[in-house]
Amino acid sequence: SALILIVTTRVSKRITKNDAKAVALRQNGEALAMASAPMIFNSSAIISGVFTVTEHRNKGYSRVVIYKLIEELKRAGVAQCYLWCEKTLEGFYQKIGFEKIGYIYKETEL
Repeated sequence: SALILIVTTRVSKRITKNDAKAVALRQNGEALAMASAPMIFNSSAIISGVFTVTEHRNKGYSRVVIYKLIEELKRAGVAQCYLWCEKTLEGFYQKIGFEKIGYIYKETEL
């Protein structure tokens, strides 16, 4: 059956206030892949929550939802999109157009 790309508008209170966005790729009511931008501030957004269900990986679904999410963010006035990922995924994100600009560190003693 057909794949359906949905721009999610009712995920949380932030989504309905237009300071967050999410995109899901679904088939037969099942989510196959998703990407979200839970924080939009001024003209920047942070992309996170990118996933593809294990049995549907390597079909380009993450790329599809990321590109659609970026399209929706630009439509909403976002000029810059950022994301952070595991080191093993850096090549994937660079391949689809992201540039590595640094690292994020976390406190380990808290």
